[in-house]
Amino acid sequence: MPVLPPAAGGPRAPELVGRAPELDALERALDDARAGTSGAVLVEADAGVGKSRLVAELADRARARGGTVLVGHCASAGSGALPYLPFVEALEPLRRSAAQDWWFGDRPGPGEPGLSQLQLFDAVAGVLAAAARENEVLLVLEDLHWADGASLGLLTFLLRRLRGERLLVVATVRTDDLHRRHPLRPVLAELARLPAVRRVVLNPFDVDEMRRFLRALAGHDPDPATLRRIHQRAEGNAYYAAELLLAGPGRDGRLPSALADVVIGRVESLPAEVADLVRAAAVGGRRVRHDLLRAATGAGEDDVERAVRAAVTAGVLDVDGQDGYAFHHALLHEAVYEDLLPGERVRLHAAFARVVADSAAAGRPLASAAELAHHARRSHDLAGALVAGIAAADEAERLRAPAEAWHHVEEALPLWDAVPDAAACTGTTLMALTVRASELAAPPGTPPARPCWPAGPWTCCPPTPRPPSPPRSTASARRRCGPATATRRPWSRRTRRSGAGARTPRRRRRSAGRPRSPPGASCTWTGSRSPAARPSARWPWPPRAVSPAPRPTPSPPSAGWTTSPGRWPTPTPSSHAPRARPSGPATSRPRCGPATTAPPTATTAATCPGPRRSSTTPAPGRPRWA
Repeated sequence: MPVLPPAAGGPRAPELVGRAPELDALERALDDARAGTSGAVLVEADAGVGKSRLVAELADRARARGGTVLVGHCASAGSGALPYLPFVEALEPLRRSAAQDWWFGDRPGPGEPGLSQLQLFDAVAGVLAAAARENEVLLVLEDLHWADGASLGLLTFLLRRLRGERLLVVATVRTDDLHRRHPLRPVLAELARLPAVRRVVLNPFDVDEMRRFLRALAGHDPDPATLRRIHQRAEGNAYYAAELLLAGPGRDGRLPSALADVVIGRVESLPAEVADLVRAAAVGGRRVRHDLLRAATGAGEDDVERAVRAAVTAGVLDVDGQDGYAFHHALLHEAVYEDLLPGERVRLHAAFARVVADSAAAGRPLASAAELAHHARRSHDLAGALVAGIAAADEAERLRAPAEAWHHVEEALPLWDAVPDAAACTGTTLMALTVRASELAAPPGTPPARPCWPAGPWTCCPPTPRPPSPPRSTASARRRCGPATATRRPWSRRTRRSGAGARTPRRRRRSAGRPRSPPGASCTWTGSRSPAARPSARWPWPPRAVSPAPRPTPSPPSAGWTTSPGRWPTPTPSSHAPRARPSGPATSRPRCGPATTAPPTATTAATCPGPRRSSTTPAPGRPRWA
C-alpha cells in the first residue's frame, strides 16, 4: 500500500529500543480497529524522545498485516500555514488508487455553489470510511502542535464521528512546544473527554535503554564513560543522544553546532528583554531562585515577572517549586550558556557572586557556599573563590559528604599561591589544608591519622628512629695466615685477581727465585663459605671486615705485638691503627713464612696486612707477602 515515509529527524536506530508498553498499547488499539472499533491515540512527548520512531514501527507492523497506512505531516509555517495540509498529504495515495466515482462523486459542478466546511468534513469522513471497508486504515498525523485551525477542526469532527469503522487515528504532539496560550491546548482538553481517544506519554530513556540505543547506533556497546556522559547531557533524549554520539567527545565538551542551533533557536525568537533574562538565568544554573535572579539582573519586579512569564509561555523555562525556575532541558541551558560572550559571562557571574555574598553576610543566604565559590571562580575573584571553597568544604563535612568536601579542598589548593596573604583570609595554613585534603581523600572507614602540627622551625614532625642495622658477620671475608687445612687451597693475589686456583705462567716467572713458604704455614680464607663472601673474577678482592674475626688466645703482648710460629705479627687490641703498609728498607721477603721477632717501626700500621699494595717501605725483617 503506498505510504509517504516519515520525516527523518536524525540518525535512526535499526531496531526499536524500549517502548514495549507504549507499543503494546498502540497494537491493542490497532487490533480493536481491525475488529471494528474505531479509536484514536495521542502520542505525547518532548522533541526528540522518539514519537516518530514509535509511530513508524506501528506503521510497519500495520503494513505487514495488510493494512492501509496514511501519513500526513503538519508544517511549521506560523500564521501562513496551508489549511488541511496534513489531510491533503495523507489522502493523496487514496486519490491516486481509488475509483473516481466515490472520490469525486460529490464534487460540485460548474456554476454550482461550493461545499461548505461541514460538507467538506463529511466528505473526508466518507472517504476514510469507504477505504476502511476494504482494509483496516491507520491514519498518522505527525506534529499536531503545528497544525492549522482548519486541520484541528477536521480532526475533531472525525474523532466525534467515529462509529464502527475499521479506522485508527494516531497523532503525535510535542509537549515542550505547548505553551499556555497554544491553540492546541483547548483542542486536547476537548479530545481527552472523548471515550474513543487514548493518550500515550513517552518518557526519556533510562540508563539501560540508553545503552541499548547507543549500541544499536554504533554497533557495539559504549564504554561506561561515554554512556554516562551522553546520558547525563541528553537526559534520556534519543535525538540529542544520537547527535552527541556522532559528534564524539571532542570540541572540549561543547555542543555540536547543528544541535546547538536546533536547541537555541527557541531562545532567538524571544523578545530582547526576555532573551536577556534567559541568558542571566543560564548563568545562575539549571535551576535558579526568583529572588536571586531578580537581584542579579537589577531589574524591577514587574519587568522580571513579565519576562519570566514570556519565557515560561515559550517553553524555555518551567516553574520549579514555589520560588524558582528551571530550564526545560539540560541541553537548552547548556546551549544558552555557551552562547554568552566572555565579557558578558564574567559580568553576570560577578553579579551573582556579589548577591550571594551579601545575602550570606546578612544571614539570609540565597545560595550555598559551593555556588558562591563557582561564581567567584568564573568571575576571576580568586580570593573570594578560595574563602568560599573552604567554606563549601566545611558545609559538605557537616552534611557528612567527604567526597564533596575533598572536591572543594582540591579546587581551593591551587588558588593558595595566587592569593596574597591567603592565611589571613582563610584563617588556616597551607599545611593544614593539605593535611585536610589527604584525610578527606582516604577511603571511607579509614581512621584519621594523627596530624603533625609544627611546634618550631625544625620540629614539624618528630624524628623517626632508624631501624637497627642487621648484624654483620664477623667472618666477613678477612684474609689472614693460619695453619693449612686439607679443605682449603692456597690463595695468592694473582689467583684472587684471576679467580683461578692454578698458577699462570706469568705468576711462575715472578715467583721464580723466591723462597717457598715453610711447611705448616699457608694463607687461609676465614669466614663464610658462601660465594658472596669469596673473591670472584669480576671483583677479586674480598670485602673489608667491619669487626675482627675471632682469633686464638694470643700470647702476652710484647711492645704491642704478639708472635707465634707460622703467623703474622698480630696487633693487640690496644695498638689498633689505620691500615697501612709497614715502612723500611726493602728486603727479601718470603711468600709466607714464620714471623720475625723484630718489632715494626713507628710508622707500621698495627693491622693485619691485606692484599692491597702500599708505597711505604716495610720494616726490616718483616716478611713480604705475595
